[in-house]
Amino acid sequence: ITTSQAADWSYSGSAGPLYWHELFPEDCSGKYQSPIDIHPEETVYNPELKDFAIWYDPPKKDSKMYIRNNGHTVQVDLEGDFYVSNAGLSSVYKAVQFHFHWGHKAHHGSEHLIDGKPSPIELHLVTYNSQLYPSISEAVMEEGGLAVLGVMYEISETDNPSLATLVKALRHVRDPEKQQRAPLPLMSLRDFLPKDISRYYRYNGSLTTPGCFESVIWTVFDTKQTISHKQLKEFTTVLQFQHKEKGDHSRHRRSLTKEERVKERRAKGVLDELGIRNSLTFTYTRLTSLGDQFIFSPVAGKEVVKDTYIQETIVNNFRPVQPLNDRIVYRSFKHVCVVAPPDVPAKWSPPSEASKDNWQGDKNSCARFQSLPIVVISLVLTIRWLHV
Repeated sequence: ITTSQAADWSYSGSAGPLYWHELFPEDCSGKYQSPIDIHPEETVYNPELKDFAIWYDPPKKDSKMYIRNNGHTVQVDLEGDFYVSNAGLSSVYKAVQFHFHWGHKAHHGSEHLIDGKPSPIELHLVTYNSQLYPSISEAVMEEGGLAVLGVMYEISETDNPSLATLVKALRHVRDPEKQQRAPLPLMSLRDFLPKDISRYYRYNGSLTTPGCFESVIWTVFDTKQTISHKQLKEFTTVLQFQHKEKGDHSRHRRSLTKEERVKERRAKGVLDELGIRNSLTFTYTRLTSLGDQFIFSPVAGKEVVKDTYIQETIVNNFRPVQPLNDRIVYRSFKHVCVVAPPDVPAKWSPPSEASKDNWQGDKNSCARFQSLPIVVISLVLTIRWLHV
């Protein structure tokens, strides 16, 4: 989930996730970072993890929703009374926004993995403890101050109706340089969550973008939502902020030091504040820092080097998984079915009425055992009929 300005970090290059621990050493190098790879067979069942209560849903009439592009993701801002509670949460948490992380086409786009497997897109519903803190800014650095609900999506042949309004609105916020925030008709938050919200994983972690504060109670649902290829493609048309083109001219420069890279990112932020941006491709003179002042740096008798800035689409806006370390991942459901190789039987729960609801629908998991008795009975009846 996102907190910092677009000029401070990115998902690639020298400001990408591999360098966040250096660029933000106090925040992004902690022991309990997110996202993680969840291995269901290593999770611990917690009977206290009951169903969520989501209210007010449908939203109150005086509530508002807005969609915007912050240069890293598409985000829906929530204004009004949107709350989640129960499900092992000690307080009522107020929802303030939800956003998405996606990949290139239908490839890896989710931040969390389940048994090493990614999903093409992941939704994060961001909430804060509204009983203890007056705003999300007060809660963001406090332990348990935030609770984020993660929803994984899988590709469907048909459009997901709950995404239709949002996807249609993407054209209004395609370019973050325009700094537009488009109003949306009120939508039910419940429609963005999986059909079954009783099955989920729970662990303590962090924001997945700088500042990476370890203040998040994470919920990752075991059941997935759906998205069509057509809908996913619309997300991949959304643009980033302008950034420096990686052209041949860069080969003739010495490599920038870490301090210079930080100054350059700050300089870009100054340009943004000055409103020096107009088209998809433009040039500007490099800035250098003198104390707290930024100045243009032409040197008498020397040619001024200019950088070309371009604008690309947002893809692969996810942080790689982080070490679990000594954390425990809990689950809200009793039985876990593990997908096995073709020559190894899958683990499965006993065929009883009590355990039926806990069977997963994986092709190579409990679902095949659920249908096994029907197949056997049919086979027996067929053999008997042939002998008659």
